[in-house]
Amino acid sequence: RVVASAAEYLFEKSHSSNPRSEQNKIQIGRDGAILALANLLDRSDENIRYQALSALSEIAFRDSWNCNAIALCPGLLAKLAELLHPNAGETQEDAALVINNCAAFCEEAVPRIVAAPGMIEGLTGLATAGQPSTR
Repeated sequence: RVVASAAEYLFEKSHSSNPRSEQNKIQIGRDGAILALANLLDRSDENIRYQALSALSEIAFRDSWNCNAIALCPGLLAKLAELLHPNAGETQEDAALVINNCAAFCEEAVPRIVAAPGMIEGLTGLATAGQPSTR
């Protein structure tokens, strides 16, 4: 519970409703929180993963430095690609939002995102889930 609360705190500090969100995002990104949040994605607790993904997506929102840091964080893009698959649990859309924000706010991160193993397949699968086959 404490770990999930810590990730939720980072989300709240970086959310655009917080008057200091821009300054907080800078500090959060530069202080190593991205790697700490990335490590939480290996936890089996869905709530911890949800809170970590929520914080990552908000840290990335409109902050190109943090987006690039997420794309460069060892193993993070691969983990996000894994979380896009239905067998990974209930956090598929949350993982997709992190990827979306990184691609939208940092052009430099896009080639790394596209090159991450399983990323395109995961995004395609998520986008077409429940849709009739396109074959």
